[in-house]
Order: sequence, then C-alpha cells, then structure tokens
Amino acid sequence: MVHLQRKFSRHLKRIETLMQRNADFEDLCNDYEEMCTWVASQEKRDDHTDQEVQYSRELIRDLEDDIMKVLKQEVE
Repeated sequence: MVHLQRKFSRHLKRIETLMQRNADFEDLCNDYEEMCTWVASQEKRDDHTDQEVQYSRELIRDLEDDIMKVLKQEVE
C-alpha cells in the first residue's frame, strides 16, 4: 500500500477498513497500487514508450478519482 499511503495518507484508516469490507474497493485499490508500481518501474527503463506511460498515468488519475468517490460516499 505504498502508493495509497503517499496519495491518500489522510484517509488511510478508512481505506483499510473499506478494503476489508468491500471486495470491489479492495480490487480498485490493488489496481491503483499495481499501476503506480508499473509506472514507477517504467520510468527507470528506456524500453517503454511515452504513450504507454502517459496512458497509464491517465488510468492512475481515473483510479484516484474512483477511490475518492467511494471515500466521499462513505462520509455521506
């Protein structure tokens, strides 16, 4: 949960609780971690295309938005 901790440090306890209660949210968080890890590894390599990394960054932003939507729904 390294990337989740960095991005959502203020919401970490709620994220952990939701991940335990909601399998879909857990999958969403796992996808986020996986994409962030992949992008970080690609930035250290020369054999990736900028288009691949750009597309992955867009996916990461979408996942971040989805995570925040779930967190906001839980507060309401």
